[in-house]
Amino acid sequence: MSSGSVGQWYVLVEANESHGGDNTWDLTDKVHVEGGREEALARAQEMSLTLVPGRTDTEKYGRTVFRTSETTWLVEVTYSFWYDGWDHPSTGSSHFRISVAELVAVQETPPAEPPRKGWVNRMINRG
Repeated sequence: MSSGSVGQWYVLVEANESHGGDNTWDLTDKVHVEGGREEALARAQEMSLTLVPGRTDTEKYGRTVFRTSETTWLVEVTYSFWYDGWDHPSTGSSHFRISVAELVAVQETPPAEPPRKGWVNRMINRG
């Protein structure tokens, strides 16, 4: 999890990703916001109007923004492309979610332990 302090506010970005044919919502970004809930809501609203996850050329995208609750937005971004040899452009789309959240708990990840050597490894590494 994050190393933030309990009570801090974040804007979370979840993108709809395809993994081997399965679509899932993946947490792609968590933005810490100085201040309280109202500042986080303002930052989330601004991000819903400007962000395209993973892209810096955001002016090349159209967008439709839905506020689905007081603290959540669903954003559909559209883009036009034209492949060499086509006689017309095509349009694609993707979507992502932006949410405001208060950090309520943090538990650091315990360190991994080295694997135990089984009898096969003991036989191979015998010397």
